[in-house]
Amino acid sequence: NETELPSPASLLYKIILKGKKLPKLSEDNVDSNTDTESDTESNVESSKEKEKKAKPKLKIAQNLSDLIIYCVAVKFKENSMYYHLSSLSSNASSRLIESEKDAFIRHNARQLTRIYPSGLRIDSSNYKPHNHWI
Repeated sequence: NETELPSPASLLYKIILKGKKLPKLSEDNVDSNTDTESDTESNVESSKEKEKKAKPKLKIAQNLSDLIIYCVAVKFKENSMYYHLSSLSSNASSRLIESEKDAFIRHNARQLTRIYPSGLRIDSSNYKPHNHWI
């Protein structure tokens, strides 16, 4: 029943999980498409084709997903919930700092944002996160 992130002191000695949260499944939805002996070969083939065309599903257990409370991974948007966590590249973060500095600061005062170095960094120099921390 919280309305904001807990303080770092209250999270001391705790493990924080970050991940995508699966929707709650009702008992009716679980294994509702079980195969029976009466399936014809055409039905089996069509279901295999559908599986190939479908997007790959996340391989995460519902019980593990239920443990994700404070760091629910979502795409970045300004008016997110306090428990949402967005990941941005350092380039995207730099653009936000330049164009919408005040809004980005307010956003980070309410919730966590993960900033990672650009994938194009190929030299061995150290990443400098100071501008993003400020």
